[in-house]
Amino acid sequence: MADIALVIDGEAYQGWTQVEIRRSLDQIADGFGATLVSPFSSVKGPPALDEWSPVQLIVDGAVVVDGYVTQVSDGYNADSVWVSVSGASRTIDLVHCSVPATRRWRNRDLVQIVSDVTQPHGIDVYCDELPPKVERFASKPGETVFELIDRLIREHGMRAVALGDGLGLTRTGTGVAPAALVTGQTILECTRDRNAEERFSDYIFKAQVAGADDAYGEAAVSPKAEVGDLGVTRFRPMLVRTDSGRGSAGLKARAEWERNTRAGKSHRLTYRVAAGGGDLSTCWYAGPQLWAPNMIVTVRDSILGLDERLLVTDVVMTLSVDGGHSCEVTITHPDAYLPERPPKKKKKGTGLPW
Repeated sequence: MADIALVIDGEAYQGWTQVEIRRSLDQIADGFGATLVSPFSSVKGPPALDEWSPVQLIVDGAVVVDGYVTQVSDGYNADSVWVSVSGASRTIDLVHCSVPATRRWRNRDLVQIVSDVTQPHGIDVYCDELPPKVERFASKPGETVFELIDRLIREHGMRAVALGDGLGLTRTGTGVAPAALVTGQTILECTRDRNAEERFSDYIFKAQVAGADDAYGEAAVSPKAEVGDLGVTRFRPMLVRTDSGRGSAGLKARAEWERNTRAGKSHRLTYRVAAGGGDLSTCWYAGPQLWAPNMIVTVRDSILGLDERLLVTDVVMTLSVDGGHSCEVTITHPDAYLPERPPKKKKKGTGLPW
């Protein structure tokens, strides 16, 4: 069984009867919840925990979440005393808090700009490649710190992830899971979700240009690009008007990105996994490391007919006294998380398997 401790305000608490750890590629803060139930006669009352305290969630000696307590619930009855603690990575403050004043930057690199807005929150920034230079950038009134960061880094094909006690700037699919998901070996259960609501047969992008005396109405709507999704079997067009100033090639790239990401996100697989040999006590681990979002994992699912390298988007790890260990890994096609403006040297994808 995993050795789990919560270090809150420097004091370690163990013996938790239920723990859940949530990590997602769609969130820059990892989260957790933990519950401790004790017989009434064994304690004087619930531990005195503060909802603003710093916290570290430690699994087998390694820090998995480094952040703050966000919620504490406690109580008692005639038989027992209980306390439930929820928390999140330090980066949760970047999601909730605004940039307090207008900021402008010129000729600074990506990490320098991001660090300027995260340092007041005590968050260091790490980048797994040489950060690009940014000629001009400015904050917008009322936006949160994360909204500013996301707007900046997406222009360079990057994404932000929680990384220890800091913030990591990386690209989609940079990690590789050392363990494969294989029917009858590491796969215990599978749920496949398919959703057609946000998928369209035709993506039509038009750029609105300024009108003139001899160019108005329809004549002022140019250029235009259109791409189709062969996986959609009925007529479902989507028209987007943009004033981005992109030419036909730029509009086509934008339409292809819209099609590919929507198609990718319309199909998700959630696997309940075991370690090699079906060992549930170590199911949180993909080889020597914990399962984590942004890993590329090989999936050999003979029931669904899959033999693909897919992207891990969500991981939920649970532990309870009654149910033992459990780990659910949600995956999708990497195209679902392609950056809108990919790096110049990125090779064109080969398409979707569904």
